[in-house]
Amino acid sequence: AFHFCCPSRMANYLIEPVVRYTLSRDMRLRVKKHNGSVESVRQILEGYCLPRDRLPTELGGDVVLDMKKWILERWALEISKASASHAPTANQPKSQNSKGSAKDNPRRWGNQSDPRMARALKARIANPDIPLHDALVAGGYSFSYNSERNTIVDADGISLQQRKNNLCRRIRNEKRKREGQKIDNSTSVSSV
Repeated sequence: AFHFCCPSRMANYLIEPVVRYTLSRDMRLRVKKHNGSVESVRQILEGYCLPRDRLPTELGGDVVLDMKKWILERWALEISKASASHAPTANQPKSQNSKGSAKDNPRRWGNQSDPRMARALKARIANPDIPLHDALVAGGYSFSYNSERNTIVDADGISLQQRKNNLCRRIRNEKRKREGQKIDNSTSVSSV
């Protein structure tokens, strides 16, 4: 069940009916609404086997919620699971740690693209339903949580978000390129 706990009258009369209207019948039966004082809500929740040690501090419980920390921990956990299951194969080189200058790392020199990003692009185009992160891991990237920067980074120190943005840009460019080829092919056929 979903327990909706709110002492606000506005939420009780405005928001809750709208939310219930959008839910299916089965979901409406699972949603339990609790309002009143913090103490009365806590007593009601104890009747649902939700003791004080499982309730957030806002409801008089003992659990301190830090959503940003929880999300980062979940990302790190999921990335470590995905990286373990998508380990590079023999024909996929492991990522190099590029602490040196651009001259020391041939991947960063000139206008050459990262072969891992090319593989990630191929994986995403072949299967548009896979998440961006999975496409990047299939391309050969491995990600881990960096506690100093409080973000998820790859072996090169580039954030997961930056890699996802780069992959999205390349997907858009590839789609534009393919659409341009389709237009060129259709005009050449019609002119014959």
